This record gives sequence, structure tokens and C-alpha cells, in this order.
Amino acid sequence: TIKNESGSLSVQVEEYKRPTFEAKMLDPEEPLRLNKPAHLKGEAKYYFGLPVTNGQVKWTVRREPVYPWWWRYCWWGYSDFGASRSQVIASGTSALKDDGRFSLEFLPEIDERLGKNKEVTYRYSVSADVTDEGGETRSAQRSFRLGFVTVEASANLENAFFVKEDPVNISIQRASLDGIPQTGIGLWRIVAL
Repeated sequence: TIKNESGSLSVQVEEYKRPTFEAKMLDPEEPLRLNKPAHLKGEAKYYFGLPVTNGQVKWTVRREPVYPWWWRYCWWGYSDFGASRSQVIASGTSALKDDGRFSLEFLPEIDERLGKNKEVTYRYSVSADVTDEGGETRSAQRSFRLGFVTVEASANLENAFFVKEDPVNISIQRASLDGIPQTGIGLWRIVAL
């Protein structure tokens, strides 16, 4: 404790320990879907390349609704809009395998009756803390956005305002809910207001 004119100030000094391994969540082998079991894998590797073979993994999955930007204008009287409604939906432990990998499974369950509102999606955040046999802990996170639809489209005008004679360029993007571009076919139309 260091004393000064106005009282005292506490300072804590700790030894820096260089991390020896890293943990990460891997890409899912199959696309994740609502109301279907989700199988995820991760791995832990020493920085010199070998897998961490002995250790324990504690993992947690949180879910929160994701509303479209225009939701607030349609539901301005809805009292829960904008409130953080993140909740833990699954947690558990896993052991590291000989190849340094671990797996977890959870059910991204949503009431099917909510499917009539396809604009609301859900973000699932997975966090895993890997502790090796020496007590060192490293963390890995990954999030996925799931909904009753798997792709979304967006249209962007090159200019916000234009006159009747000007050509209008509209770019349309089709992407997964996580923003990864997707190929496919779509229909469009322009109407005068």
C-alpha cells in the first residue's frame, strides 16, 4: 500500500506468465438450425504446434433476440424492446481428447409458434474456457445468428435522392444471417409511391 496526502492507494503486482497454448472454436461441420441439435467442436494447441492432450473445458451458450432496425418504429409501445434479454440456455463440461479437440452439444430451441415473425432472429454466443493440466486457462468464443429463415437480402441505393431522368443503381446482396455472401436466385420489383 502506498500512502499519499489524501489517504492511501492500493497497487497489486503480479508476475506475467506467457501463455503456452491457444484455444479456438472450429467452424461447424453442418449448418446450424433452430430446434435441431447443434454439434460444435473446438481445439487447444500449444504454440509450438502439438495438441493439448490433458485438460478440462467449461462451456456456456447464451441466446439473445436480434430485431431488425425498423422494429422500434412498428413496436414503439413494446416495453421490452431494446432491453438486454440475453440468457444462458446451456452449459457443461468436456474433456480434451488426444488430438486436443473437444466437443459440445446444445439445442437452439425456439417456440415454433414464433415462426410467423421471420424478421426476429437469435444470436447464440458460445464461450469455452480450456484449462490444461498445469492450471493455465485460455478462452475461445464464437457466435452464430439463427432464424426461421437462413438467408436475408438487402438492397442499397447508390444515391439517396435522384431526379426522374437520372439512372438509378440498386445493389442487392443475398447473405447468410452471419453476413456471409450466398449464391442463389431472387425476385425483385420496383413500385412508384
